[in-house]
Amino acid sequence: MANVVRNKKSNRVLIGVIIFMFIALLAVTIAVIVISANRSSRRQNNDEIVTNTTDDEQSDDQVAQGEDGDQPADDETPAPGDETGNGEGEKKEVTGAIDYRGMVGNTLQIHTTINQSLSDGTCSLTLAGPNGQQYKATAQIIPNSAASTSTCNGFDVNMDQVEKKTELRAGKWMITIDLSTSEYTGQLTSEISL
Repeated sequence: MANVVRNKKSNRVLIGVIIFMFIALLAVTIAVIVISANRSSRRQNNDEIVTNTTDDEQSDDQVAQGEDGDQPADDETPAPGDETGNGEGEKKEVTGAIDYRGMVGNTLQIHTTINQSLSDGTCSLTLAGPNGQQYKATAQIIPNSAASTSTCNGFDVNMDQVEKKTELRAGKWMITIDLSTSEYTGQLTSEISL
């Protein structure tokens, strides 16, 4: 009789262990699926950087502007630090990308990667909406500790504060982030449909 009771207890313990292992395996499988879906979504959302125009492109724009009668290109004053015209004072071009832009509830989250390791500077965000809405914010550039890259210290934009009417919020929003440090300058662009 004692052996039968012991066997029943052993069977219950064994069944409990098997159920626990099944639940743990199921939880790990779900976590792997969610992580791989998130990575796949991020890959689809990757956008490449569009950088500021070079001096040659700017001078072409200035010539074209002079032809339109606004102001002749010859009368343009040189940029600060560039009075000699020999390139002194010019900033290097920074590269990077807007890695992620997506809605979490009513919050638009924007994540970036800057391909240089920078410890100072600012990221100036401009959101331009489909109905002329505009939102601006600034964040600091911070270095990524494990890589030779940097990032903007995050943009979490409450879209209710940008546009209260949901029907006016619907459409394509342009995302522009101007990067500026003492040595670098650049611009990241992307868009998102809400």
